[in-house]
Amino acid sequence: MKIGNKVINYSVYGKLDGNNKYLADTTSLQLPSMENLTDTIKGAGIMGEIDWPTLAQVGSLSFSATFRNITREAVKLYIPKVQDIEVRWVVDKFDSANNKIGIESHKVFIKGMPKKLDIGKVEVNSSQDSSIDIEVMYYNHIIDGKSAVEVDKLNYVFKVDGTDYSKQIRDAL
Repeated sequence: MKIGNKVINYSVYGKLDGNNKYLADTTSLQLPSMENLTDTIKGAGIMGEIDWPTLAQVGSLSFSATFRNITREAVKLYIPKVQDIEVRWVVDKFDSANNKIGIESHKVFIKGMPKKLDIGKVEVNSSQDSSIDIEVMYYNHIIDGKSAVEVDKLNYVFKVDGTDYSKQIRDAL
């Protein structure tokens, strides 16, 4: 059995001025929380109510990055256009069957529009804690080279563990 422990380190890149640029000075990243849109059904044959998820319909997805201090790169992420972001991180894993420590690699590709730029506070001997919030339209999470979750809201793609659950809907439309 492989037991995950913690994030060893991460890096984040933004496509700025046409080039992938390492975004230094980040202190934390908040990846999207995925929640299916639902509708409450009730009536004959149902005891009470069911908050039923709608197939391949995902609520708003948000990504945020916190910076120690406001940077030119953070400001450029606020340009009103689709921002292209890549996040990479490594998790340490313990293989209990072989008594070995290894790693698991993660990559996330995000495309989205800026929603909020928080410049942060200015205080003596303290970090500024600025942040950027992005509304995510495309999300692809890859674990050890294999796609785990891919959501492309504008092209109607909803894949989980390699299966596209929105294909039958696209085909019907």
